[in-house]
Amino acid sequence: MPDTNSLDYIGQKQWFTDTLAGIQHDLILVFGHHPPGTIEGWDDDYMKAFKEHKKATIWIVSHVHAFVYAFPDPPSSPANRALFITGGGGAPLVDSDEQAVPVKGWKFGPDNDLSGKFFHFLDIRTTKDSVYVTVVGCSKKGEPMTPRATYQVKLP
Repeated sequence: MPDTNSLDYIGQKQWFTDTLAGIQHDLILVFGHHPPGTIEGWDDDYMKAFKEHKKATIWIVSHVHAFVYAFPDPPSSPANRALFITGGGGAPLVDSDEQAVPVKGWKFGPDNDLSGKFFHFLDIRTTKDSVYVTVVGCSKKGEPMTPRATYQVKLP
């Protein structure tokens, strides 16, 4: 994904929309740096392209030094799309609600008590009909890494 701080916002948006529209794979994971909502006006254009693509399933971003899970509103069970903010890899952590800006048409996960500041990484596994994203917490040196939650996202 292009640098969302660049001055060529229109060119980036066109690249994102065109690239996403041209992908025909069964599973599309989108990776980026800035979460939607952290740059004014950015979320509507990019989220619209993401939500309109029938096979774009998961968007993973960082920037915010915390963990946040969000899904489209109204929700489905299991979710058919998801947004993960995963910035707990080593920098000073922040409370997720300090920087996680609500995105129009999306809700934070039902077990939002998991959201917040803790060191973690995501373990992503696929089956023929779903993607499973497990949040694995990392503690102090020598302590075991512990799965904290697993989210199922149903493939289109």
